[in-house]
Amino acid sequence: MNTIKEYVDWRAQWRRDYKELSDELRIDKMYIRDTMRGGGYAGTAQYELIFHKERATKMLIDRKIAKARAIDLWAKEKLDQ
Repeated sequence: MNTIKEYVDWRAQWRRDYKELSDELRIDKMYIRDTMRGGGYAGTAQYELIFHKERATKMLIDRKIAKARAIDLWAKEKLDQ
């Protein structure tokens, strides 16, 4: 990202992607809960849930890094004025 606008565009896309992932996490959790309550095997779904949780954590870290870069860009733009 080289401009604040690029950050804003990236952040909008990030929000859409994170919402989709959050929905997947919610569905995974409901499936596991319902399967386990019914006496079924949910091992595969549990591995998928772990993968989705790790992806969510990585996305949050990426957002934090991008925000820090955007703050640096904003500060640089203000100093250059």
